[in-house]
Amino acid sequence: MASFTKREIRSSFLRLLNERPMNQITVKMIVEDCGINRNTFYYHYHDLQDLVEEILTERYEEFSRSYPTIDSLRRAAETSAAFVAEMRRPILNIYHSVSRDIFERYLWKVCDRAVRDYGSTISPKEEIDPKDREAIFRFYKYVCFGLIIDWLDEGMHEDIEKFTGRIHKFHEGMPEEMLRRAAEKKHNIS
Repeated sequence: MASFTKREIRSSFLRLLNERPMNQITVKMIVEDCGINRNTFYYHYHDLQDLVEEILTERYEEFSRSYPTIDSLRRAAETSAAFVAEMRRPILNIYHSVSRDIFERYLWKVCDRAVRDYGSTISPKEEIDPKDREAIFRFYKYVCFGLIIDWLDEGMHEDIEKFTGRIHKFHEGMPEEMLRRAAEKKHNIS
């Protein structure tokens, strides 16, 4: 019964987020939409931010299952964008609310996972300094995160796949080259 009720609360909230900004949604609106009382809402969730947190956690887990391997930096950016695009209107309304920090924390996790998954497919045969590997992965996580944030700030109007494709043309092979240089640096120091 509890999981059904939570699903109904989430569905009502997402339905309302499709229609209006988050700052215009109240617990009263959610409970009226799904036909429960306020106490039932507060039995399951502390507040609306708690509800947002659960939705994004669930979304991140779906993302993790959906993309077991990522074989290019372009694919890393596109899968991170998909995390946002599949719930376009609700995500934009969360992004432009007091819950933005919750969303950004999950987007960091998505970008980190996508970049590290990709990084594991291009690791050089030679060992590289773990600090160098971490610096390279963090750099690309920042690039991925910044790309998605910029896209959100622009209202998600641009075709993100075309944009990442354009960037990929200019940047293809750079992550591999950075890892190769890191391996060469370690080899020259030894």
